Amino acid sequence: MVETAPARDTRSGRARQVVGVELDSGEVHARVSTRASGRLSLQAVDDLLLVTDSNASLAQVVDCSRQELVDGLLIPVQVAPMSATALPSEARQVVVLNMVSNSLTAIDADIVRGDRFDLEALVRYRRAAVEAFADLVGGLAQYLKDCL
Repeated sequence: MVETAPARDTRSGRARQVVGVELDSGEVHARVSTRASGRLSLQAVDDLLLVTDSNASLAQVVDCSRQELVDGLLIPVQVAPMSATALPSEARQVVVLNMVSNSLTAIDADIVRGDRFDLEALVRYRRAAVEAFADLVGGLAQYLKDCL
């Protein structure tokens, strides 16, 4: 189960927000609370905003026209996503830089434009991969034990 309550900034105790501001006047047009607790990185895709949180391995999407998070759309990335980018003209992919794993996650822009992402398939795959690795280590340990 994925936690959906707004996270709190550890220093201020307030929920992290994405704030839309009119640059000329400084007037605040929108505030959208996120589920983030770390450093935020933002990338626009059409009228949507991909939000990554350095403390989570899931990206969120803000619908700027409705000024709210897209419920049910959490996109998996790697550990500690630090920045995101896309070509400014008709984005086909968003690329997220993941610091801890020193990797890039390429996300099809149609996923960002969607309204759901099936995390259960990914959870099953990762669980099976961990179990297969544990079986491999167990087999190696048995082999080494038999050799001694």
